[in-house]
Amino acid sequence: MLLLVLLAPLLTIQTTLPTLFEGNPGLRNVHGILGSGIITLFLIRAALWYQIISYMILI
Repeated sequence: MLLLVLLAPLLTIQTTLPTLFEGNPGLRNVHGILGSGIITLFLIRAALWYQIISYMILI
């Protein structure tokens, strides 16, 4: 749940950044780094869910 709370504002920022590219081309780097961070958080979330489900199957 905590990761989902962290992801919502990051996804909002990620969505609005392309509209600002014309004014500041340097934002493309921020957009790329932020996108990589979001994907990393999704992978961490998936790994945690995998551990939880694996544990529940063993019970």
